[in-house]
Amino acid sequence: MEKKRMKAWLTVTWALCIFAGIPANDAANEQDHRSLEPSNGSRSDSIVISTLQDAEKLAFQSNIDIANARVDIKMMAQRRLASESALLPQVTAGGNATDITNIPTTIIPGGLLPGYPGQTAVALGVQYGATATIQAKQKLFDASSIVALKTASAT
Repeated sequence: MEKKRMKAWLTVTWALCIFAGIPANDAANEQDHRSLEPSNGSRSDSIVISTLQDAEKLAFQSNIDIANARVDIKMMAQRRLASESALLPQVTAGGNATDITNIPTTIIPGGLLPGYPGQTAVALGVQYGATATIQAKQKLFDASSIVALKTASAT
């Protein structure tokens, strides 16, 4: 019975090592604390597997498909946030300030302005000017945004 259990243990360990991409030679040679080394052969990065749970944990951490699935889940969450943001109010603000150092002047002939008999220079404009704008938009209904939100929520 003990041989069957040991054989099953080695088979599971070997399968998990292949699943995780770790060479199984060290796992087959050692029986108690199986020391597995990464493929670069560095002894300082050795990993000790003493239980089946450790082997499963290592397999899940090292498997590239699982890592890609985690990245896909994060990407789907970001797509859902982008779909939600299309339905939120959009606020835009802006401003502009001007300082005209040389105000344009125009010469008006005498007699046009009461009280000014000769030619008079008149400044047309102001030295400082400022504008401010605020714009708010809210989509009341946009079928494409709603469909995109439902699609992102479903996946």
